[in-house]
Amino acid sequence: MRYPLTFYVDSLPPDVGGCANGPVIRILEKYKDDEGIYQHELVHVKQWFMTFGLHSLLYMWLDWYKLGSEIEAYREQAKHYPDDRRKKFAGYIAKYYGLSVTAAQVEQQLY
Repeated sequence: MRYPLTFYVDSLPPDVGGCANGPVIRILEKYKDDEGIYQHELVHVKQWFMTFGLHSLLYMWLDWYKLGSEIEAYREQAKHYPDDRRKKFAGYIAKYYGLSVTAAQVEQQLY
C-alpha cells in the first residue's frame, strides 16, 4: 500500500525526481515504478512527523541536519536497487544540496 499523500506529477525543479514537502510526496510520473525514489521521499515524510513538523525548518537552517537527513534517505533508497548506487548518491549530495562536503566524505557515511 502506498502512502496516501503521494502524487505523481509531470514536472518538478530540474534534477529532482521526487520531493517531500511536509507530509506530501510528489514524484515525477516517469519514476512512478521506482521504489527507491518513493522510499527516499517516504523517509523525509517520517522525518517530518518525527520532528513534529519542524523538519523543514531544521533542514533549511542546519547543514548538519540536512546532511543527516539526506544520508538517511539515500541509504534507504540504495536498498531498492540491484546495483550499488552509493557512490552516485554521494555525488548528488555533494553537488546538489548546497553543503560544504565532498562526495568522498559523504560516501563514507552512506555505508
